[in-house]
Amino acid sequence: MLRSASRGFGGEEDDCRTTPTSVTPDELWKARYPTDTLDVDHDELLKEVQQRYSAGELVEPTLHELGDLNGKKQELISLLRKTHGSENIDVSAEKDLSNSLKKPNGRFHAVIVGINKYDDPRTTSLKGCVNDALLFRDYLLQDLSVPAGQITTLLSPTGDEHLPFPQDIPVPCNAPTRENILDALYDLYDSPNIKPDDSIIIFYAGHGQSYRAPDAVDQSPPRSNASVEALCPADRNTLKSCSDGTEDIIVDISDREINVILGEIAKKICGNITLILDCCYARSGIRGLGDKELFPFRYCPPILSAVSLMFKAADASGRLPSDRPRTADPNFRANMNSHVLIASAKDYEEALEYKDRKTGVSQGYFTSRFISALRSSTSTTTYRDVVESPELVMPFQTAIVAGRKTARLWFA
Repeated sequence: MLRSASRGFGGEEDDCRTTPTSVTPDELWKARYPTDTLDVDHDELLKEVQQRYSAGELVEPTLHELGDLNGKKQELISLLRKTHGSENIDVSAEKDLSNSLKKPNGRFHAVIVGINKYDDPRTTSLKGCVNDALLFRDYLLQDLSVPAGQITTLLSPTGDEHLPFPQDIPVPCNAPTRENILDALYDLYDSPNIKPDDSIIIFYAGHGQSYRAPDAVDQSPPRSNASVEALCPADRNTLKSCSDGTEDIIVDISDREINVILGEIAKKICGNITLILDCCYARSGIRGLGDKELFPFRYCPPILSAVSLMFKAADASGRLPSDRPRTADPNFRANMNSHVLIASAKDYEEALEYKDRKTGVSQGYFTSRFISALRSSTSTTTYRDVVESPELVMPFQTAIVAGRKTARLWFA
């Protein structure tokens, strides 16, 4: 199943690479500490694994298991702090976790989008995007202490026919239509409450699409493989009524339009922007992975004449300054100084989602591991560090980072 990814939204990429071997966590621990009769100390084991991974000695499943264990530990610590108060918790055991990344007074502002169900019957519904969005929202609320009022949540129905929308969604939200997604971004631009030192986080889980760029909008120098990449709103490829009585097709949101909006936000208010995309543009699928059931790949049909229509819609917006860059400009250049992009897969890879057979929960393969990596971060962790962490070594997709990749996480 597809989600979206990289090239149009970013510049140079950094990725994670895998190195196969065959060693289990318990074997690794016993080899390192043969006289220890206690249970595995996963903190020490993680250090050992990181060292061996750097030396090319580590098996990929071990990384996944360690990432899952470490993430569960941080969730338990977070729960204990809330239940018993921080004075009863051994802070040294947390090893400078994500609470060190919290900003005073919760100075984060976020837009979260998760789309399982699309209005167009030709666009395949997904299973795990709403869960991904809710999981990331919980991370913001619990780990970064972001006030709920500073998070805009846009979610589709989950697809559960027994629970009609919005009863199937446990949090207040609006539909992730093209208009609502763009309005949420424009509202960041217009907000009087965002200060220069604040951080803005935008998370998207859903379908992505890649269109071949016509010669008229191809980047210079010309590239035979030039493309325009896009995020797919829930109402894509449906019709909307116009004031003159005609109907227009609702198109995807191009990477250029998003880049222009983020550039204007950075110029006017705040350049501490992180864009996280769990989606992809590839057109093939992979099934079967251990005890995880992979769903059909995330691919949706392209919209005819979409590129010119996307650029026309973007350049017609009246909510940004008239002197902003124009998406249809043949010399358009993406501004990667305005934000950091983290994408779940390269542009030729699938961003997979799966159903865990043990829990029955559907979610993105990237998002759960990404949050585990975030919970293992420290006050000095950079965006590149997160993407290169053991938790994000994945067998079928490669997480990337572009933009200000050496900045500290959340610009702390």
